Amino acid sequence: MIESPTDRSARAWVLLISVVAAAFMLVFAAVASRRLGYPFELEWLEGAGLAHLHRVLAGQALYVPPSLDFVPLNYTPLYFYVAALPARLFGEGFLALRLVSMLASLASFALLFTLVRRETGRASAGLAAAGLYAATYRLSGGWFDIARADSLHLCLVLGAIAVLRLDRHDWRASIVASALLAL
Repeated sequence: MIESPTDRSARAWVLLISVVAAAFMLVFAAVASRRLGYPFELEWLEGAGLAHLHRVLAGQALYVPPSLDFVPLNYTPLYFYVAALPARLFGEGFLALRLVSMLASLASFALLFTLVRRETGRASAGLAAAGLYAATYRLSGGWFDIARADSLHLCLVLGAIAVLRLDRHDWRASIVASALLAL
């Protein structure tokens, strides 16, 4: 079968979009990797997140009355407890918090790819969706990899959506998705 110019053009566009999408994800991974170990705040709430991590590692309560020494954020505690795991390996700095955010963002890319590929039947569409999200990194203020709970929250929400769309057992999907959303 002879390929028409329209088919070649469409394939060229799909290839170009796929390459650009992959490039945005790679640029995010490179920039985030470089920022992981930066020893100072990248955003004004990172210091408060670090204070929460210190309290978790010291076995202190997070939700206490505000004082001059500590004012709790209105975030749920999961992010800080998850960040305590790499903090035990890498120390109590920003690295542990940013690592959780970076990995959650990378997982969000994978979840977006999986969801869109499943809905469209095209891996290129999944790659475009994940790449489009990665392309918003700069526009969003670079928050995907900073020491905040936002990236983990988004990853958990996307995980819940993925479970609801991909698991054929309605009752199990509902329970798992509910648990992810509760986290």
